[in-house]
Amino acid sequence: MADTLPLFKEKDVACYHWGLVQGKTQTWLPWPDIAHHPENTGLWFHDVLMADGRPYHEEEMALVQTLSKG
Repeated sequence: MADTLPLFKEKDVACYHWGLVQGKTQTWLPWPDIAHHPENTGLWFHDVLMADGRPYHEEEMALVQTLSKG
C-alpha cells in the first residue's frame, strides 16, 4: 500500500480496503488456488486491523494517518 496510497492521494482517487478487522469472514486468508503457484509466496492481502484492534502494519497506519491529514 505504500506505493499505491500516495498515488491515489496525488490523483484524488477514492479507495477503500475490503477487509477492515480480522474476523469470521477470514478475508486475510489466501484463496486456495494461490497456494498452487509457488511464485506467489509473498503477502497477497491483509485486513487493516487484527482481531484485538492492533494495526496489521504500524508503518501502514502511520502512512494512512499522514495521507488523511488536510
